[in-house]
Formats: sequence, structure tokens, C-alpha cells
Amino acid sequence: METATCTAAEDGRREDPVRKLLQIARIAGYPEMSADRAAEKLSEIKKVVQEFQRAGAGDKLASSFLHKIDIILLSEQSVEKLHKNIRIKRKAEKKAKEQEKAKQEEEKRLEKLQKQEKEEEIEHLGEGAADKPPPKPKLSQERMEQIARAVSYLRKADEKLPFERRAKLWKMGYERDDKYSFSDCEDMDDSISRNLPESPWFSERYMDDLKLFMDAEDIDNPYIFQKLRHYGLPFGFGAQKRDVMARLVHNDNFTNDDIHGDYRKRCLTCAVVGSSGDLKGAGMGKEIDKHDYVFRLNKAMTNSEYWPDIGNKTTFYTFYPESNFVHLLGDKDSVVYLYAGFKQYDIDYIIAVVEGEPMPKIKANNRYWSVRNPKIRGQQLKFFHPDFLRYIHVSYLNHTGGRPTTGAMLVFTAVHMCDKVDIYGFGYDPRFSAHYYDSTFHEHTDKGTVHNSTNERLVWDRLHHDGIIHWWKRDTNR
Repeated sequence: METATCTAAEDGRREDPVRKLLQIARIAGYPEMSADRAAEKLSEIKKVVQEFQRAGAGDKLASSFLHKIDIILLSEQSVEKLHKNIRIKRKAEKKAKEQEKAKQEEEKRLEKLQKQEKEEEIEHLGEGAADKPPPKPKLSQERMEQIARAVSYLRKADEKLPFERRAKLWKMGYERDDKYSFSDCEDMDDSISRNLPESPWFSERYMDDLKLFMDAEDIDNPYIFQKLRHYGLPFGFGAQKRDVMARLVHNDNFTNDDIHGDYRKRCLTCAVVGSSGDLKGAGMGKEIDKHDYVFRLNKAMTNSEYWPDIGNKTTFYTFYPESNFVHLLGDKDSVVYLYAGFKQYDIDYIIAVVEGEPMPKIKANNRYWSVRNPKIRGQQLKFFHPDFLRYIHVSYLNHTGGRPTTGAMLVFTAVHMCDKVDIYGFGYDPRFSAHYYDSTFHEHTDKGTVHNSTNERLVWDRLHHDGIIHWWKRDTNR
């Protein structure tokens, strides 16, 4: 009996450390630790102590071995498992550093690419860079009389108009086209009017009678002009002066003819051609040229070896001074040019084009450059209405990016002008270079631009899905 009692007492003493470890576990935040786990910890601590004794049990070693014991006491994991997790963590950190380094190298590469593209853009502006701005040319007496006549058309407001700068883009209404006529083409397969009821997302945003292009009334009417001054270019006239804008809209060369000419064909088919690399070698030129209207933008190389892929027909072409590649078009004399002003220079530039004056210098990289003259007639010119560009940016692009791309401007122009719209060369396919005309492979990037091309691609996908447009992609069927 006495022997049994002693044995029980010894068992109790052996269990005391276990109970103490369980108490430590509860304090450390592990209330569900089992007695078996506590016993396992005791075994691990014993191994550490034995290792410490074999190492000489010196004062210098004590700190590191006590640290190991602390880890055992405060961790639910075994030392071996904990060390394994530490190795995994260090490996993950190393991989993250390598990825960050690769990302930085890629950013440097893209910055270099952007710099090269910028240099190419500046190079095509023209030769004759100067460090100082050129003197303003003196106007002839005839030109001064023309300007005075243009200003005389400006009507005065009956009262002083309030002026509010930088109002919310969605705050003001949009100018409507009183000459608009609805195009009924529901008997045509895949027409916009036929599919419009099937797309609530598009139909609730679509304003069919929106004014697409500016005319003299937008400048002459003080109330309209004042409203358009609420926003800066390209969504309004901002700080533009009426007398300067009058020089454009009242110039005899700026006839501002109807966009469809004398007659609008029923059930118009339109193609909008971008410049993405998937067009190269696709052989879509003949299909593109079969459309009634063909819209092109920027570097449209129809007069080149690329015409089997992109076609050579151009009905409408949009550009701004830095993207002026009019000379690459095949038959530029029959083209209607759609122009948008993004900055003050763009206004000065297009007025010089209409008035037949020398191109003003543009400042780039702290120097003043001569800009290529597009050599087009004012009769061929249409100026995008600021409200139309604001409508695109607000209604479809959700204010993302600084402004719509010229591609987005053309797609929605076609949607408003045509009954059926096919778009080619839009989006980005990583299998191909960024542009069909690239001599070396270029990856697509929005870095260094004011655009959100990713968001625009989502819009094209939505419109394609709803049957509002057809988005051609490489290796896909209709």
C-alpha cells in the first residue's frame, strides 16, 4: 500500500510540469493545448537542454538556447516545423525581392521604350528646333479684316453670365443636334437600332441626337459658349476666348459641311480601324474597304505595304498635331478630317491650318519645334464638339484616364453616325507587337499616357457582347 502511494506521488510530480506548461499555454493564448502537446514540448525542451550541455553549457551559449526554449514554450509548432516555416518564409521573401527587382527592371525597360517613342514622336514633328520661341507673325490688313468680320458675328448676352470653373463633368447638360434625323434600320442584321433594346447598359446611356461636331452657334451664342467654358479642353473651351474661336468657325475655308454630304445612305456600314499588332498578316484589307465608311486614326499607313491587312479606303481620319500622319494616307484629298483640341497649342495649330498661315512652333523637351503642316483644306475639317467628348468620358468610360483615346472617340462617332459598326485593330494581344507597323516587337503599355486602355477594352467587349458593335479579333470567327 505504501509502495502504491509513493508511486502515485511520483506520477503527480511528473505531471506537475505538464500542468504548468498548460498554464503557460493558456496565458500565451493557446487555451486548447492538450496534455499530450504539453508533454511533447517538455520532450523538446529536454533535447535543447541536452544539446546545450553537449555544447559546453557556457554563458555565451545560454542566450541562444534560452531563445530556443522560449520558442518551444510560446509556439504551437514544433521546433523542426517552425524552422521549416522560417525557411519557407525566407524563401518567399527572397522570391518577392527577385520579383520586385524584375518589376523594376521591366519598368526601366518600359520607360526606355516610352522615351524612344517620345523621341520618335518629336522627330516626326519636323526639323528646325530652336531654344527660343519664334516671334509672332504680323497679320496682314486682309487677315485683320477677316478676323474683325468673324468677331462681329458674336452675340452679346442680355445680362452678365455667371462663370464656374471646373464643375463636375456630369453636372452640365449636353448640346443636342437640331438637324438630327433618326435612322431606322431594324431590318438589317446586327444593326444598332435592332439590338438597342437588348442592351439596357448601352440604351440607358445612349443619346442619339447628341451634337457631334462644333458649329458657329456654339461660339456666337453667349449662353452656349459660357456653358462650354465650365470645363477645360477637350471637354469644354475653358480659358479660350470667343474672338479666337470665332476666327475658326467664321473662316470662309471652314465651311463645316454636313458630315454625310448631300445624302445619307440608309443602313450605313462602318469600319473603325485601329493600329494594334494583330492586324499584321491578317489580310483584312478587302473586308475593311467594303464598308460604306472607314474611320482611321493616327498612323494609318494605307499608302504602304500594309494595305492588304488594313485596306486603303479612308472616309474619316482623326488626328492632333503630334499624331499628324496625313501624308501616309492614300487619297487624302477626299478624306474628312475629325479634329479635337486637347490643349491651347492644338487650337492655335488648327486655326493656322484653316487660315493658311505657317504652323506655330510647339515646345517639347525645352525646345521649340516646327510641326508638319497637314496641308488639308478647311472644307475637309470637322471639329469634335466638347460635349460629345465629355459624354464619352462620363457615360461610357466612367471618368477613367485623363481623356478618351482617339480610338474611343472614333468608335463612338461611328456608333452615332452609322447603323452597323465593325472595329478592327483594337485591344492588345500579347502574341503580337503593339502596332502592326512596328519593325521590332513592342509590348503595349499605358505608362506615361493619360489613357486607360484596359477600361476601354472592357467597354468594347461589353458593346460587342450586346451586339452594338462587332469587335474583330485575330483567330476568331464572326
